[in-house]
Amino acid sequence: MATRLNALVFTRMYSDRTRSEGLSSFYARIIVCEKCSEGLGAMEQEKPKAKRGRPALPAEEVKRTNLTFRTRGGLRDQLEEAAKESGRSISEEAEQRIIASFDRVDEIFGSRALYGIMQTVAAAMKATGETAMARNFKMDATNWLDDPYSYDQAVKAAHKILEAFRPEGEIKPPARMRFIDADGKDDTAMGERLNANIGEGFAAGVLDEISSSEPRSTVAVERAPRLKRELSSSLLNRLTKKEGMA
Repeated sequence: MATRLNALVFTRMYSDRTRSEGLSSFYARIIVCEKCSEGLGAMEQEKPKAKRGRPALPAEEVKRTNLTFRTRGGLRDQLEEAAKESGRSISEEAEQRIIASFDRVDEIFGSRALYGIMQTVAAAMKATGETAMARNFKMDATNWLDDPYSYDQAVKAAHKILEAFRPEGEIKPPARMRFIDADGKDDTAMGERLNANIGEGFAAGVLDEISSSEPRSTVAVERAPRLKRELSSSLLNRLTKKEGMA
């Protein structure tokens, strides 16, 4: 006796607006129902009828799992607009953007490991800065980033985290790095100094990119605007002032 398996796929999307929270939520559910029916011998001999409804989805799509989340503000409207432009459904558009966010993390931080370290540093700095600010409240400072004492304590917290992840082993710069001076001569001493201070050099370069109105390299052309967008105007002004005095 044969068994017939029919897969019915339904996609239901609806929105629920919660006035008290000012939130909007939408859900995309994919429900796969399996119906098994046993037919009589005589009926099974009949020519099978064409299936009604939508054709079955590819296996990779049927296996998708359900993800529910809430959005704030006009994010739902932004997703709808982006979905129209791309020709995707809202759920597909959201999925593509989430995937892209992971790629962006790798692009900016170089690896998930470095991203994790910086997340840990940020968590420690935030907790330290806010606590120090509460203990050293000043009327002229509304953010711990603007309070010298609180900022100093947050820097110490960041240093503690970075030291905790430091790999074991001797800190030994390369024996020699060739450096040609302005006269074309090989300056060994300068090469050794550069080896010992690569970090300070690159840090100074990044700070210069942010404070400068004209990026000096192709990397800076892409990186500087992105970094500036993440910094507040007060932090940018503080940096520009210090770089100008350097």
